[in-house]
Amino acid sequence: MRRPFLWISTGFSLGIVTEKYWNIPFSWLECGLLAGIVLLWFLRGKRCFLALFVLLMGFSGVLWARLDAYVPVNAVQNFAGIERVSLKGVVDSLPEIKTRGKRKTVSFVLSVNSITKKENGRRKIFKVKGNVQTCLLQSSVVPKVGDTLRIFGELSIPKQVLNPGEFDYRSFLAQQNIQALFQAIGHKSVSVVRVGPRFLPARVLAEIRRSLAALINKLYTVPEAAILKALVLGLRSDVASEVRSQFMKTGTIHLLAISGLNITMIAGTFYLMFLFSGFGYRKTAFLTILIVIVYVGLAGAGIPVQRAGCASILVLSGALLGRPANLLNALCFAIFVLLLWNPKSFWNIGFQLSFLCVFSLMLVLPLISRFNAGTLSLGSSLSVLFGTFPIVLYHFNIFSPISIFANLAAIPLFDAALFSTLFALIFSGVPFLNLLLIKMSSWILGIGLFWVQYLSTWRWGYWFLERPSLGLLTGYYASMGMILFFHKKAFHGKRFLMTCLIGCWISFSVIFFIKSEGKEFELTMLASGRNQIVCARFSNEAYWLLNTGRSFPSDQGEWLIAPFLRNQGIQRLEGILFSDLSKKHTGGLLPVLRDFPARYLLCPASSLYGPDEFHKNLRQLGRKARNFQQGDEVLMGKEKIRIVAESEKGAALLIQSGPWRILFISQWDPGLFRELLREHEDADEVHAVFLPALGNGIPVEAQDWVEQVRPLLIVFPDLQQELMTYFASRHVPCLALRYTGALCFRKNGPRLELASFLKGPLGVYSYL
Repeated sequence: MRRPFLWISTGFSLGIVTEKYWNIPFSWLECGLLAGIVLLWFLRGKRCFLALFVLLMGFSGVLWARLDAYVPVNAVQNFAGIERVSLKGVVDSLPEIKTRGKRKTVSFVLSVNSITKKENGRRKIFKVKGNVQTCLLQSSVVPKVGDTLRIFGELSIPKQVLNPGEFDYRSFLAQQNIQALFQAIGHKSVSVVRVGPRFLPARVLAEIRRSLAALINKLYTVPEAAILKALVLGLRSDVASEVRSQFMKTGTIHLLAISGLNITMIAGTFYLMFLFSGFGYRKTAFLTILIVIVYVGLAGAGIPVQRAGCASILVLSGALLGRPANLLNALCFAIFVLLLWNPKSFWNIGFQLSFLCVFSLMLVLPLISRFNAGTLSLGSSLSVLFGTFPIVLYHFNIFSPISIFANLAAIPLFDAALFSTLFALIFSGVPFLNLLLIKMSSWILGIGLFWVQYLSTWRWGYWFLERPSLGLLTGYYASMGMILFFHKKAFHGKRFLMTCLIGCWISFSVIFFIKSEGKEFELTMLASGRNQIVCARFSNEAYWLLNTGRSFPSDQGEWLIAPFLRNQGIQRLEGILFSDLSKKHTGGLLPVLRDFPARYLLCPASSLYGPDEFHKNLRQLGRKARNFQQGDEVLMGKEKIRIVAESEKGAALLIQSGPWRILFISQWDPGLFRELLREHEDADEVHAVFLPALGNGIPVEAQDWVEQVRPLLIVFPDLQQELMTYFASRHVPCLALRYTGALCFRKNGPRLELASFLKGPLGVYSYL
């Protein structure tokens, strides 16, 4: 075989995919693998040998993925629970320190080897294994890689996703073989049992990485240092959310992650330096391999870095052994090594985009571009766009045609910034040269950031689209793969077949941009902790948002609302309506308006909560909000939002579509419920009520309102036993968003359907 790793990685990858979506009995796999190995010996040299070999690699991929998914009895996640426990383990990653006000957080990965917990009043020690994402709050201890710690705190399983489009943190950690979270509070909860070996390679690399990050912070301004640490060291935690949004909109987000371009620049630069210094080809290749290995460690060894490192090492090994390198074979070797090390890497976004980018440049670029200076850059951007936009749509719900032009200037600018920054760090002790390199890298970086920021303001340059189905993705890449496979083959009927394949590929491409029918009323209550957030779509296709969530400790506007709106393919909002001006309901306004322009902003004039901070945020955006009062209505054709009650602490909003009435109550305020009682005298029945989290008990006025109104369904953010008991005693069904996930009320003809994000369809309202 000319490219053995092409077929090895293809079969192995297909096996991993098969394991995820089909449950094949182990006995079938075992018998098939044994019989196939025997049959493979007799079929060597035959045409069917390759097909059987790929099939056997597929069987191997299924078995390897199943073995990787096996959870042993002593796995650390099996000990997660409510009780506080004590963990003992070794620090396995460079600790990251974040400070926000008086809150200090130290986070790192801990490789656990024992756990101490109480059973029947006695402390017992259990031998365990596994990696835990550890977070130390207000800790005076900042450990180093290799240190053995004993930590006392709470061990938990990562929370599952509760809303469409929300970042799946549990899956993200699982792809890195991290299955549990651990949180400890205070300096007394952490102790260093043993300091790690001073010359442990991982410790040395981590300390060099920490020192370089500190040096970058010293040499550059804060915004520049954040970007440069991402470019040089792969440390992206300090990059501002607004900057990340600009890179995402312009399709240049890959520049903030160390990838093949970075590794290629490092390897190529040092290869030429050693070669011009008089070293032979083999010594040059050997020294460059060592530098690539060291830089992969300094860059954090993320999946794109591992891929580029493996491919570079294989190519350099060819030069070391005096054999010509095959780039496609080297790339497939990197795929196989990474999947052999961790099969879950296949589902990592970075893994998918990293390899698709390189495959596109190697296979698609020769079809659409001639190799000259005028067309190569444009052809590269087009080929990467064709190869990656379906995966980007699936994970991020964004399509950026502006990326074709953005990358033309952004890639050389940020590569030049990386190159000059590296030499600024190397020559940091040389006064004049150091200053020159710092100024040069700052100037180049400033131009690149201005270019990205400028293009991100072009509203036509990016579109938010709905997540495509897996079937559509399969059809797109299958048709593209067949086009690439058959275009060099010579056979009868090739023109007809290629025409059909290209037609299929174009058809699949067009379907990505066709939005599903959505002219009926739809209301979604988002699961957002103890806060209330609602998104409503009316039959005139106008979208309204009720509240924007909090900004601390996590920004719900950025991490919850914006991903949900992108997931729905929403480009802009008709308006945002605030039930009150508390921080928990207005904190996420800035990131929401940054990505989704809103025509109207409505807020209560009588709210007691923080109007100064709210209007300060509006002044930053150059916006003003209109005030509403009890009795006001927002009309959306035949549908409407009506403010049925208002008090100093909050408001009650009635959302009505035809006969269907959904009530939103923002506070357990007696005055608010008294107004609701007066409004209800001649009102129709209420189909669902969204209540806030309970504070100091159910007011008497609220109990009277429930007795009179008798709503058909009660929804509240969290599961609170007092509320559950109260409504159960009055035979009123109730749901908690913490356990159902986002709840969607969708009008379907004469019916109003209710569906849960986690549980699926829950029921139907209808009038016979």
